Amino acid sequence: MSCSTSKISNYRASGWCSGGRDWRVGVKCTDGQHYYSGISSGRGTKYAACGNGKVTHYWVDQW
Repeated sequence: MSCSTSKISNYRASGWCSGGRDWRVGVKCTDGQHYYSGISSGRGTKYAACGNGKVTHYWVDQW
């Protein structure tokens, strides 16, 4: 499964995966918290946004 992520604003990131395993997008924000998209097992795009603060890191979890 191939995946990619991008920061689309100071507060939001997107991720895309080709499917085949469960995956989600995660962000770490300047409030010290981690926020996640919903979990998907298919091809497509998901989004994660900070509840407070700005995005410092972003990634895709796969399992």
